[in-house]
Amino acid sequence: MKIFLIWLFLSLAFYGGFGIYWDYKLTANPRQIVILLDASNPMKPDFVEAKNSVRKIISDVPKYVEPLVYTSKGTQISINDKNPKLGDIKPYSKRDFEKFFEKHQSDLKNAKEKILITNISESKIKDQFGKELFSTWRINTIKKTE
Repeated sequence: MKIFLIWLFLSLAFYGGFGIYWDYKLTANPRQIVILLDASNPMKPDFVEAKNSVRKIISDVPKYVEPLVYTSKGTQISINDKNPKLGDIKPYSKRDFEKFFEKHQSDLKNAKEKILITNISESKIKDQFGKELFSTWRINTIKKTE
């Protein structure tokens, strides 16, 4: 019985320590995903749905993942407790992603997943901005209202 209790104690200590170590390591170095919200003038009719799409993606993010939300104009959106502050954002100007790509190269290099939320199709995005630019992105197309 004494050997069993020693074995039980060592097993629990080992597995508990292992779990605590990985929880600390993953919390200190979360996996990053970049969510890019198209905030151009053509998004006006679908912008409420696009904001809801961002909220849905963030609410589904697992524990050890840090979502980074940006507009196509390069502005970073703050997130508190999986609740992005999207209220003040208004779509304006033409569809252009250059400011975003200029400002946030390091975040893009570190991101494990990249998501673009827009209202034009994936093929039109790749034709308009180049296939290489969005080749590793998941593109969520919001149904365009007519």
